[in-house]
Amino acid sequence: GEAANWKEGKATWCCQNELVGCGFNCSAGYSNWQRGWSTLKKEYCCKNELRGCTFDCSEDWSNRTLAWPPIKKAWCCKTEGAGCEEKRPCLTQESKLAVGSMLRGRVAPPGTRCMFGLDERDEGYHCILEGGFYGSLGWCYTAKDRSSWGACNEDCPLFGPAKKINDRLKNMTKELLAPAQKVGDSLRSIAKKLEGPLMSGSDSKARSDAGNVTEEAKKGDDKMGGKNVTKKDVKKDVKKDVKKDVKKD
Repeated sequence: GEAANWKEGKATWCCQNELVGCGFNCSAGYSNWQRGWSTLKKEYCCKNELRGCTFDCSEDWSNRTLAWPPIKKAWCCKTEGAGCEEKRPCLTQESKLAVGSMLRGRVAPPGTRCMFGLDERDEGYHCILEGGFYGSLGWCYTAKDRSSWGACNEDCPLFGPAKKINDRLKNMTKELLAPAQKVGDSLRSIAKKLEGPLMSGSDSKARSDAGNVTEEAKKGDDKMGGKNVTKKDVKKDVKKDVKKDVKKD
């Protein structure tokens, strides 16, 4: 049944051993999760919502495909843009808006990986827009101690109104391309169906033409007594005819 209907003993056991049915609110106290959350809550929220994880995404980086468990891959991809499959990482870019301040420390060099989950405003996966004052696409921290930051580039995850617009554009593109795709598939199907008959038809025609040529050749041989006629034979026949005409005269 549902976790809410479990007996206290079962709920406690499942939470401690399976990280299921704990009932933690992973949004509550997230701004201070490093110090405020218990170890059990960190483990639960990490497993179920990818929040409160303590993975080191630089560890075993060269062997991440085999060494990293799925949850680490998901967390590192979501929070640091590291280890993502077929996805370009979220990096900082050079921007006149990215100016160092006492509030956020130094500005990281362009091309530095963004790190999420360090500020409740990034919701664990996107840049902080903040009116575009520190970057037209928002900004992000680039160090776990929040000592450096930078302006986000175009590969960073979209959110809010921008994400909604992008999603709508993707859907519209799919809807527009779908009919063209169907037409292309239909044409390819028709071409395949016609390919066989056309090829067999051309072969039969070739055989027919060859047969006609052979018949004509046979007819020619019959007319000449079944012998192959050469130019010499023709000259001899002509000379004989000429001699016969001369004698007649």
